[in-house]
Amino acid sequence: MLLHLVFHLVFHLVFHPLRFSTASITEHQFVISAWVDPVVHPSEFDERYREYRHANFTVLLGNFGATTPDAVLLQLQACEQNGLKAIVSTCGGTSTTPTPGACVTNTTISSSPALIGYQMKDEPDASEFPKLKSWSTEVSESAPNALRFINLLPNYADEQQLNATSYDDYVRQFVNTVEPDVLCMDHYPYFFNEDPTSNTSTEGYHRNMQVLRKYSLLKGIPFWNFFNAIPFNTHLAPNKGQLAWQAFTSLSYGAKGVLYFTYWSPGFPPSNGNAPKSRFHRSMDVFLKRAGKTTVQFGDFDKGGGLVSPMTFGIDGPLSAFNYAPTLQYQYAKEINTLLLNFGTYLLDCNSTGVWRPHLGAAPASSPIVGLNETNSAGSTTPSKFMPSGNYLIGFFERGAGGKNAILIMNQRHDIDLWPTITLRSGFVGKMLQEVDEVSGRVRPVRDDSPGIPGLQMVLPAGHARLLVVV
Repeated sequence: MLLHLVFHLVFHLVFHPLRFSTASITEHQFVISAWVDPVVHPSEFDERYREYRHANFTVLLGNFGATTPDAVLLQLQACEQNGLKAIVSTCGGTSTTPTPGACVTNTTISSSPALIGYQMKDEPDASEFPKLKSWSTEVSESAPNALRFINLLPNYADEQQLNATSYDDYVRQFVNTVEPDVLCMDHYPYFFNEDPTSNTSTEGYHRNMQVLRKYSLLKGIPFWNFFNAIPFNTHLAPNKGQLAWQAFTSLSYGAKGVLYFTYWSPGFPPSNGNAPKSRFHRSMDVFLKRAGKTTVQFGDFDKGGGLVSPMTFGIDGPLSAFNYAPTLQYQYAKEINTLLLNFGTYLLDCNSTGVWRPHLGAAPASSPIVGLNETNSAGSTTPSKFMPSGNYLIGFFERGAGGKNAILIMNQRHDIDLWPTITLRSGFVGKMLQEVDEVSGRVRPVRDDSPGIPGLQMVLPAGHARLLVVV
């Protein structure tokens, strides 16, 4: 996130065990979280966290709304009251000055049932990895059951920003040196960028997922990622299909969590001239100072557009009368998060065994699905100019020894719904497929959305996915 806050003038709760490299976390869940927790007075924590939980978020990533031990303790209490887990500020220490921090050494905080970890660093370059390892070790010694959260740069950071010869080299150095509990990065694709070689495009998002999946499987640690939800700088406000596209593409590659950028709108009220700074700006001043950065103005973020944003009634209403309220993006996220919780919870104990992009090659030999196409009952195919290649993304998963395998079928079009006919491998029959219900999360018979046409037809809303179970 700091790359975008500076260089762009820039997780029903169901718990499952996860193995982390050094932390001994025995409870965890599919993570749905966000950057910029509510920046409010602690007296508002309960109300605002209830609002956050109502949108089906599962983990509060604290950093802006509570940065002192007293505030973090109140933050954890409010999280516990609202069924949330939290990754909180360390309240001290940086990669350049490794020390656990006041919140890590505070036994009341470290014993909170809502605590799962500490946020330690955002977007380090490779030169910081040795000191991050030192700091991680100190935090682990003080709080052995806590996750150490470090978020990486995306693959469109240049070699100077990465301080590495390539993005793969950057992530490889990180997992080998720091031995993290989880892999995470932030990638905000430009949906209007049609250059597939550019890492800021949707193809670049795929490449970023491939690298995280590679090292997640290699090191046996989960991966999460941030995706964009707001209009900032030259980014447009993502529509529902684009929000879903980012989340379900990550899930298809095996992500165990996703995080929105941002929940609380940053940079408001505008910090211009001699005008008083907002709590966000004051928090960012402290955050940037600790990170060794220069304080900046957040003009790129003054538009708002986060899931909860500032609003007034009347054109050019007085800033003194603004109120933070849920936006259309909040409603989109709430609906998408329902699916993510149900699908993510089922997949939490699964291993990613493969990712298939049908336009790039034939189906894996083990896949019961060998094709997807848009046809009607007469076999007429939708004109190709409306159906370019790359419409689908298929993730394959294995649910432990003797468990049922799962297949996530995703619509890669963020602009239109698709109604494909699913072609099954010869000898494989439809009754061998079941489905995870989008709303209840229960496994039920697969739904055929066009029974008048032979075979299996599945409605796939823009950017969305369906989760099949092989029985």
